[in-house]
Amino acid sequence: CQGHVDVQLPSGQIRPTSLNVLTIADSGERKSATDSLVCAPIYDHDRVAAEAHDEAMIDYLSDLDVWELTDACLKKHLRKAFEAEQDMEPHLEENRRHARRKPCKPKHNRIIFENTTERPLLEALQGEGSSIALLSDEADIVLKSGAMRNMGMLNKVWSGASSLPVDRMDGIAPITNPRMTVSLMVQEGAFSDFQSKRGGAARDSGHFARYLLSWPESTQGYRFASLDEPTWHHLRAFHHRVGELLAESPKRRTVLTFSTEAKEHWANTLNQMEPNLREGAPLRSIRDFASKSMEISCRLAALLHHFAQLEGTVISLESLQRAMAFVDWYFRSYYEIFGDHAGAGPEMKHYRLVWNYLKSRYADRWRPYAPKALVKKNGPVRREDFEEVLERLVMEGHVRVVHLSSASGKSSAWLHLNLKAFGAQPQLHQAPPR
Repeated sequence: CQGHVDVQLPSGQIRPTSLNVLTIADSGERKSATDSLVCAPIYDHDRVAAEAHDEAMIDYLSDLDVWELTDACLKKHLRKAFEAEQDMEPHLEENRRHARRKPCKPKHNRIIFENTTERPLLEALQGEGSSIALLSDEADIVLKSGAMRNMGMLNKVWSGASSLPVDRMDGIAPITNPRMTVSLMVQEGAFSDFQSKRGGAARDSGHFARYLLSWPESTQGYRFASLDEPTWHHLRAFHHRVGELLAESPKRRTVLTFSTEAKEHWANTLNQMEPNLREGAPLRSIRDFASKSMEISCRLAALLHHFAQLEGTVISLESLQRAMAFVDWYFRSYYEIFGDHAGAGPEMKHYRLVWNYLKSRYADRWRPYAPKALVKKNGPVRREDFEEVLERLVMEGHVRVVHLSSASGKSSAWLHLNLKAFGAQPQLHQAPPR
């Protein structure tokens, strides 16, 4: 939809409908399977575009060979005229006309870019109003790439910059009014590694504040097989609408606005939230995302309106409320990952991060035993801070450190969680790991 519509915020600014999404989930959580199901029409579009591009490249290279041969001959004539001290103007004019006839390299009209670096993204965004998506279900490569080292560029694209500076990028044509959606799926360990190295920059630059970020609970152990034939009724309808959008080639984007009732609701919600961003207030620790959340809600409301083919260009109060409900879920997720008690120091922040990590990934799933080394490696705080947090958890009776031997006789440290202290009640008896 980002290539078809923009949205005018109730405050007056016109913004893209692009979204940034980051999902943290370990291997085996069906990230790739979900991606291939949902995005199938887009992958089909890119396959057809790749075939057309290959054909266009054959014609381009053939035309370029002829052009270069002609160019060499014209330069030879020009040199001879120069050496003979003849009038060069006719030769120069012919060279100018020939230069204007140089074949243009065909643009690959693909949408999805995966595991890429900064330059291919900028090349894809060349021209007026290009619309692409950076998608990856193994985003650790993206997090380590040059694309994520230039967060300022990604922020400008998200914010709808009218142009991008590409002065230092040889061969990159001007970029105006670009649109780019980002959807990254990354494993816990890779995200923790990124956090320890570049997480501070991602927060300080406001980059993470632009993401709908989630760390959903695992469903492994509860995905029971069924021999019933899946109907996929809603998925087919979804694919059909995506196909319609891909087939359209709008010359300019439509700007969607909000109804008076929707504007009033947006303003009231914003005014209720704003005092909670002050020093010492509940949302102070995640004020970066809170400040962007109202704009993200507007973008999502515009997407719902356009995708559902609702009548007109005015977004209703109902569509805005639905969008806010979506964003509210991500709001809680962002707080779980980055939030903290107001005014708390780094020690309390580390404590809450580890406590929430153990609760969501072990206690809430009735898993009272966690490998210490694994929690230390993949957990939300740096390893040197983890031992201090663990000492406090032990002192408060939330955790015991036990040493268990494997069949080979090798001993390893495990965290035995007090499930009641974490607010979870085990429903099944679970013996300690052997």
